[in-house]
Amino acid sequence: MTDSFAKIWIAVALLCAAACGAFTAWRMSVIDDSMGDALNDATHALITDSSARIRAANDVSDHLRAYADYVAASNARDISLIQSDESTDDATKELFLQQSEVDAIPMTIAKGYFPQRFVKQNGEFNRTADYRSTYAKIVGKRNVDASAIYAESQASRNKTDRLVMILLLYAIMILVVSCSELIESPRVNFGLGVVGILASVVGVVLTMMIEAGKLI
Repeated sequence: MTDSFAKIWIAVALLCAAACGAFTAWRMSVIDDSMGDALNDATHALITDSSARIRAANDVSDHLRAYADYVAASNARDISLIQSDESTDDATKELFLQQSEVDAIPMTIAKGYFPQRFVKQNGEFNRTADYRSTYAKIVGKRNVDASAIYAESQASRNKTDRLVMILLLYAIMILVVSCSELIESPRVNFGLGVVGILASVVGVVLTMMIEAGKLI
Protein backbone atom coordinates (compact mmCIF):
# COMPACT_ATOMS: atom_id res chain seq x y z
CA MET A 1 0.00 0.00 0.00
CA THR A 2 1.53 3.30 -1.08
CA ASP A 3 1.63 6.41 1.04
CA SER A 4 -0.23 8.47 -1.60
CA PHE A 5 -3.09 5.96 -1.64
CA ALA A 6 -3.41 6.21 2.15
CA LYS A 7 -3.36 9.99 2.02
CA ILE A 8 -6.24 9.90 -0.47
CA TRP A 9 -8.32 8.03 2.10
CA ILE A 10 -7.31 10.59 4.73
CA ALA A 11 -8.48 13.41 2.45
CA VAL A 12 -11.75 11.62 1.72
CA ALA A 13 -12.28 11.03 5.43
CA LEU A 14 -11.73 14.73 6.19
CA LEU A 15 -14.07 15.71 3.38
CA CYS A 16 -16.78 13.33 4.66
CA ALA A 17 -16.37 14.57 8.21
CA ALA A 18 -16.67 18.21 7.11
CA ALA A 19 -19.70 17.52 4.90
CA CYS A 20 -21.46 15.38 7.51
CA GLY A 21 -20.66 17.93 10.20
CA ALA A 22 -22.23 20.65 8.06
CA PHE A 23 -25.29 18.46 7.60
CA THR A 24 -25.62 17.94 11.36
CA ALA A 25 -25.14 21.65 12.00
CA TRP A 26 -27.87 22.44 9.47
CA ARG A 27 -30.34 20.04 11.03
CA MET A 28 -29.50 21.42 14.47
CA SER A 29 -30.27 24.96 13.29
CA VAL A 30 -33.62 23.78 11.93
CA ILE A 31 -34.48 22.09 15.23
CA ASP A 32 -33.33 25.16 17.13
CA ASP A 33 -35.67 27.33 15.07
CA SER A 34 -38.57 24.98 15.76
CA MET A 35 -37.72 25.12 19.46
CA GLY A 36 -37.95 28.91 19.39
CA ASP A 37 -41.26 28.73 17.56
CA ALA A 38 -42.57 26.22 20.11
CA LEU A 39 -41.57 28.50 23.00
CA ASN A 40 -43.40 31.40 21.35
CA ASP A 41 -46.42 29.21 20.74
CA ALA A 42 -46.38 28.08 24.38
CA THR A 43 -46.29 31.69 25.55
CA HIS A 44 -49.15 32.65 23.25
CA ALA A 45 -51.12 29.59 24.35
CA LEU A 46 -50.66 30.51 28.00
CA ILE A 47 -51.78 34.10 27.36
CA THR A 48 -54.75 32.94 25.29
CA ASP A 49 -55.78 30.40 27.91
CA SER A 50 -55.56 32.93 30.76
CA SER A 51 -57.47 35.54 28.78
CA ALA A 52 -60.15 33.01 27.81
CA ARG A 53 -60.59 31.91 31.43
CA ILE A 54 -60.98 35.49 32.62
CA ARG A 55 -63.46 36.35 29.86
CA ALA A 56 -65.43 33.16 30.47
CA ALA A 57 -65.59 33.86 34.21
CA ASN A 58 -66.79 37.42 33.57
CA ASP A 59 -69.42 36.22 31.10
CA VAL A 60 -70.70 33.59 33.53
CA SER A 61 -70.87 36.26 36.25
CA ASP A 62 -72.96 38.44 33.94
CA HIS A 63 -75.21 35.48 33.15
CA LEU A 64 -75.71 34.77 36.83
CA ARG A 65 -76.66 38.38 37.53
CA ALA A 66 -79.09 38.38 34.61
CA TYR A 67 -80.60 35.10 35.80
CA ALA A 68 -80.93 36.46 39.35
CA ASP A 69 -82.75 39.51 37.96
CA TYR A 70 -84.96 37.19 35.91
CA VAL A 71 -85.83 35.07 38.95
CA ALA A 72 -86.52 38.15 41.07
CA ALA A 73 -88.80 39.65 38.40
CA SER A 74 -90.50 36.29 37.87
CA ASN A 75 -91.19 35.94 41.59
CA ALA A 76 -92.53 39.48 41.76
CA ARG A 77 -94.84 38.78 38.84
CA ASP A 78 -96.05 35.53 40.41
CA ILE A 79 -96.75 37.31 43.70
CA SER A 80 -98.75 39.99 41.88
CA LEU A 81 -100.75 37.30 40.06
CA ILE A 82 -101.44 35.46 43.32
CA GLN A 83 -102.53 38.68 45.01
CA SER A 84 -104.74 39.44 42.02
CA ASP A 85 -106.37 36.01 42.25
CA GLU A 86 -106.90 36.34 46.00
CA SER A 87 -108.38 39.82 45.80
CA THR A 88 -112.15 40.11 46.09
CA ASP A 89 -112.31 43.70 44.94
CA ASP A 90 -112.29 44.09 41.18
CA ALA A 91 -110.30 47.31 41.30
CA THR A 92 -107.63 45.72 43.50
CA LYS A 93 -107.61 42.60 41.32
CA GLU A 94 -107.05 44.73 38.22
CA LEU A 95 -104.34 46.72 39.99
CA PHE A 96 -102.35 43.59 40.89
CA LEU A 97 -102.89 42.25 37.39
CA GLN A 98 -101.40 45.41 35.91
CA GLN A 99 -98.54 45.17 38.40
CA SER A 100 -97.82 41.64 37.19
CA GLU A 101 -97.53 42.94 33.65
CA VAL A 102 -95.10 45.60 34.84
CA ASP A 103 -93.06 42.94 36.70
CA ALA A 104 -92.93 40.85 33.52
CA ILE A 105 -91.06 43.59 31.65
CA PRO A 106 -87.68 43.24 33.45
CA MET A 107 -88.19 39.48 33.42
CA THR A 108 -88.46 39.49 29.64
CA ILE A 109 -85.45 41.79 29.32
CA ALA A 110 -83.28 39.73 31.67
CA LYS A 111 -84.23 36.53 29.86
CA GLY A 112 -82.19 37.61 26.85
CA TYR A 113 -78.98 38.04 28.83
CA PHE A 114 -78.31 34.47 29.93
CA PRO A 115 -78.32 31.13 28.06
CA GLN A 116 -81.57 29.45 29.03
CA ARG A 117 -80.28 25.97 28.17
CA PHE A 118 -78.18 26.00 31.33
CA VAL A 119 -81.19 26.42 33.64
CA LYS A 120 -81.81 23.08 35.35
CA GLN A 121 -85.25 21.62 35.97
CA ASN A 122 -85.01 22.57 39.64
CA GLY A 123 -84.47 26.21 38.66
CA GLU A 124 -80.75 26.26 39.43
CA PHE A 125 -78.39 27.84 36.90
CA ASN A 126 -75.62 25.45 35.83
CA ARG A 127 -72.65 27.79 36.02
CA THR A 128 -70.12 25.00 35.39
CA ALA A 129 -71.64 24.01 32.06
CA ASP A 130 -72.00 27.67 31.13
CA TYR A 131 -68.32 28.31 31.92
CA ARG A 132 -67.13 25.34 29.88
CA SER A 133 -69.29 26.30 26.92
CA THR A 134 -68.24 29.95 27.05
CA TYR A 135 -64.56 29.04 27.42
CA ALA A 136 -64.72 26.64 24.48
CA LYS A 137 -66.43 29.27 22.34
CA ILE A 138 -63.77 31.87 23.14
CA VAL A 139 -60.85 29.52 22.55
CA GLY A 140 -62.25 27.99 19.39
CA LYS A 141 -59.84 25.69 17.56
CA ARG A 142 -56.70 27.30 18.95
CA ASN A 143 -54.29 25.09 20.85
CA VAL A 144 -54.05 26.47 24.38
CA ASP A 145 -52.30 23.49 25.96
CA ALA A 146 -49.16 25.40 26.90
CA SER A 147 -47.66 22.50 28.85
CA ALA A 148 -47.82 20.19 25.83
CA ILE A 149 -46.32 22.82 23.53
CA TYR A 150 -43.59 23.54 26.07
CA ALA A 151 -42.85 19.80 26.26
CA GLU A 152 -42.31 19.86 22.50
CA SER A 153 -39.81 22.70 22.89
CA GLN A 154 -38.00 20.76 25.61
CA ALA A 155 -37.83 17.74 23.31
CA SER A 156 -36.26 19.98 20.65
CA ARG A 157 -33.78 21.26 23.23
CA ASN A 158 -32.81 17.69 24.08
CA LYS A 159 -32.27 17.00 20.38
CA THR A 160 -29.99 20.01 19.96
CA ASP A 161 -27.98 18.98 23.04
CA ARG A 162 -27.38 15.55 21.50
CA LEU A 163 -26.51 17.03 18.13
CA VAL A 164 -23.92 19.23 19.82
CA MET A 165 -22.28 16.04 21.06
CA ILE A 166 -22.30 14.69 17.49
CA LEU A 167 -20.63 17.88 16.28
CA LEU A 168 -18.05 17.57 19.03
CA LEU A 169 -17.28 14.02 17.91
CA TYR A 170 -16.89 15.29 14.34
CA ALA A 171 -14.40 17.89 15.54
CA ILE A 172 -12.40 15.29 17.47
CA MET A 173 -12.47 12.95 14.48
CA ILE A 174 -11.23 15.67 12.12
CA LEU A 175 -8.42 16.48 14.56
CA VAL A 176 -7.37 12.85 14.89
CA VAL A 177 -7.52 12.15 11.17
CA SER A 178 -5.59 15.34 10.41
CA CYS A 179 -2.89 14.40 12.90
CA SER A 180 -2.62 10.94 11.34
CA GLU A 181 -0.64 12.50 8.50
CA LEU A 182 2.19 12.91 11.00
CA ILE A 183 2.34 9.14 11.28
CA GLU A 184 4.56 7.68 8.56
CA SER A 185 2.57 4.50 8.19
CA PRO A 186 0.34 4.02 5.15
CA ARG A 187 -1.56 1.22 6.86
CA VAL A 188 -2.33 3.36 9.91
CA ASN A 189 -3.33 6.29 7.70
CA PHE A 190 -5.54 4.06 5.58
CA GLY A 191 -7.16 2.58 8.68
CA LEU A 192 -7.84 5.98 10.21
CA GLY A 193 -9.26 7.16 6.88
CA VAL A 194 -11.68 4.25 6.72
CA VAL A 195 -12.66 4.73 10.37
CA GLY A 196 -13.22 8.43 9.72
CA ILE A 197 -15.50 7.74 6.76
CA LEU A 198 -17.50 5.13 8.67
CA ALA A 199 -17.75 7.44 11.69
CA SER A 200 -19.07 10.22 9.46
CA VAL A 201 -21.76 7.94 8.06
CA VAL A 202 -22.68 6.82 11.57
CA GLY A 203 -22.86 10.47 12.60
CA VAL A 204 -25.35 11.21 9.82
CA VAL A 205 -27.46 8.21 10.82
CA LEU A 206 -27.42 9.30 14.47
CA THR A 207 -28.34 12.84 13.43
CA MET A 208 -31.38 11.61 11.53
CA MET A 209 -32.41 9.30 14.37
CA ILE A 210 -32.09 12.10 16.92
CA GLU A 211 -34.13 14.45 14.76
CA ALA A 212 -36.79 11.77 14.34
CA GLY A 213 -36.96 11.43 18.13
CA LYS A 214 -35.80 7.83 18.23
CA LEU A 215 -32.88 8.58 20.53
CA ILE A 216 -34.67 10.98 22.93
